[in-house]
Amino acid sequence: MTPLSKHIFIQVNTEAIIDLNAKYNGNFPKGSVLEQTILYEQGSMAIGSPIKDMLIDVEQGQELYITILPLQLYGYNKVYFTGFSAQSSNIIQNLPQFTTHELSFSITIDGNAKPGTEDDFSIEAVVEEYVGEGEGPKIIQITIDPVLRVIQRRP
Repeated sequence: MTPLSKHIFIQVNTEAIIDLNAKYNGNFPKGSVLEQTILYEQGSMAIGSPIKDMLIDVEQGQELYITILPLQLYGYNKVYFTGFSAQSSNIIQNLPQFTTHELSFSITIDGNAKPGTEDDFSIEAVVEEYVGEGEGPKIIQITIDPVLRVIQRRP
């Protein structure tokens, strides 16, 4: 039986993003944010087996949960979602709306999506750099661009 849900974890190397931001003054070179981002499927994080091609395989009618976390879990810097946009909403039924600092959200894949269909989407996120006591955090905007791909439902 096909699982009705799937969980994707997005791990962000916040220290590297902060260094890139300082080096390029917020104008990240193409692909530099993705180089500092690792996607994991449920269970694959424990064995260190990331999604290598930034394609997230989903099935018709599946609920997809996406969670963001920093590479260094016990640090001062924070990372959270601030926005989501799909290039086309051919396979996503419900586009999430963010009203606050979100660490996780879900989308539903259309039950009639055709296998082989791909949908580019962008996730807007923020890295908050801890500057020091008495100072507010430095806000760094980033965009993560994976691709959803509908696969044939497994029996």
